[in-house]
Amino acid sequence: MSGAYWNVGDKVNINQSDIEIRVENGEEFQENQVIGVFIPPSIKFFDGTKTTLNFDVRLKNDDAFKTSLCLDGLTGANSLFSKCVVYAGNRTTTLETLEHYNSWVSIKYAYDTNDAIKSKRALTEGCSEWTPASRGTLGTSKSIQNNSMYNPYMKQKNLGEDPADAVQDADDFVDCSVSLNLHMGMFANNNKAVPNIAMGGCYVELTCESNARVIKNMDGVSNNRRVALNPMYGSADGAGANIANTSPIQELFTLKANNQWDVQHSPFQVGEEVELVNLATGVKANYTNKLIISGIEAGPATEPIKYTFDQSTPPVAGADLAHGTEDAPTFVLVSKPPANFAPSYTISNCRLIVRQLTIAGYEQGLINKMNSGGKIMYDIPSVACVLHSTSKNDLVSTLQIPIDHSKCRSVLVQPTDNDKLYSLQEQMDGANLAGGGTPHNPNTQTYIYSKMETNYTQTANGYGHVNRSTRTGLSGIGDKLDNYNFVIDNSVVPSRPISTKKSASVDSAFNGDHFIELESALNQSHSTTCRSLMSYKEQFLIGRSLTLDPNTIYDGRGKDFRLVLRYGTGQEKNKLHKIYISHIKTLHIEGDSMVVEQ
Repeated sequence: MSGAYWNVGDKVNINQSDIEIRVENGEEFQENQVIGVFIPPSIKFFDGTKTTLNFDVRLKNDDAFKTSLCLDGLTGANSLFSKCVVYAGNRTTTLETLEHYNSWVSIKYAYDTNDAIKSKRALTEGCSEWTPASRGTLGTSKSIQNNSMYNPYMKQKNLGEDPADAVQDADDFVDCSVSLNLHMGMFANNNKAVPNIAMGGCYVELTCESNARVIKNMDGVSNNRRVALNPMYGSADGAGANIANTSPIQELFTLKANNQWDVQHSPFQVGEEVELVNLATGVKANYTNKLIISGIEAGPATEPIKYTFDQSTPPVAGADLAHGTEDAPTFVLVSKPPANFAPSYTISNCRLIVRQLTIAGYEQGLINKMNSGGKIMYDIPSVACVLHSTSKNDLVSTLQIPIDHSKCRSVLVQPTDNDKLYSLQEQMDGANLAGGGTPHNPNTQTYIYSKMETNYTQTANGYGHVNRSTRTGLSGIGDKLDNYNFVIDNSVVPSRPISTKKSASVDSAFNGDHFIELESALNQSHSTTCRSLMSYKEQFLIGRSLTLDPNTIYDGRGKDFRLVLRYGTGQEKNKLHKIYISHIKTLHIEGDSMVVEQ
């Protein structure tokens, strides 16, 4: 009995080593360019989960405007790729394709997350993370995209020096080195060794995303989100004086609210144009001169940061700018980018680090079996993306989903804003400062996903309570969806519509049945364990699980599969529905023949 218990069984030794492979088609890459890398068949087997794409990315302001920049806080450098295709070694047999790759990663990172995972992603993938140095003190929610102190894409102010030293130049951008898993069936989704030798090698192709979709500014300077997290205007002299309506603003001081303790904590850059906006109304100060920062210096204890401006010409007369206090802030400082603001990114030093598996004697045995007429069947846990567009004028929409896969697991639907590709200026300038701080205009501004932010200068859900998305195209939008249901082979599934009236609203909580359906669908999707539902408004999704556990599948071939959406009145945005179908492909390799079964 004891001998059988301690028997190790038929085991083999597996040696692991990392092989670095440079990309083929260039040294540097920018928006809309394609990166290609070939894994040669000399790497007979590899571990896709431990294979990473490593590169350096550097952001750059244009010459017209200076501000702190970062990549999308949630997905980091993963947001740089809009499409991923994996080919066999002959580069004609497509093993899997995923359009809107960065949106799929955005779904995974929004729900498969916890504090430890966030910290790991911030360390290796260029994602952002909340830190105490970037915390707000006026009751705003935590922001992962406000880490101006430890921004991985920029040099820290006064690095290695006194944090209170004056700053006369904009911070430099630095190379951010990242190491990314590829969230594809041959790589991060797959816990099996990949028989690379049998496929004649493997070729990976990545398409770079446009600048406007991936480059972001800090939440703590934006007029778009958590505006009460921005630096608060204190006075003209650091001692409580108002700014006279006919005086040039040559300097002003900010309160220590929102952790603005010294120059190093300032989220603004020298050369950045800012605007003073009334925290209670959202209307910019009646002040005609441009406020372009020429220096950032230390101030007195109660107003620790002093901003200087190059001004000598008096403005057109308006109202005095009343000073603010910690208990009663009046104006908030926000960044004001020009309409033609066009920052960019550059990818360099790009290589694939492949985790090679060496199994003594196994490779030759596999080749001998194939030469003797054997056949390899290899399952690939893949994700397909289907697109549907709908109009904001449609109260009821029916999406026909071509779920023609033999081994399906789940369906996730991400309705995204399809009105336009917003410029970075439109994403940053949520209240249209150029137009005088007008009310929300859905034709020119990004959508609102929450009106439950903190702004104690108001009692109603107005300016300051609003969070607009800076992730249009990467995240889902509820936009007054009342309820939905699926129709599968003429059967309504579930038997009653799933209510989303609260989950899809901007000022209510959530619907429990929506959460139950979504959690089940996420858990049955490939490598998308649902650990958190905190992002259900910012990353709105509709989900349907087609299996009960990892050992079951659903045959969708020949099935009539539809999604019926019922909206309330007042939708703001046209929508592009990205439908992600998790399924299992089977690769059949026999002799010189290679067939992918969908």
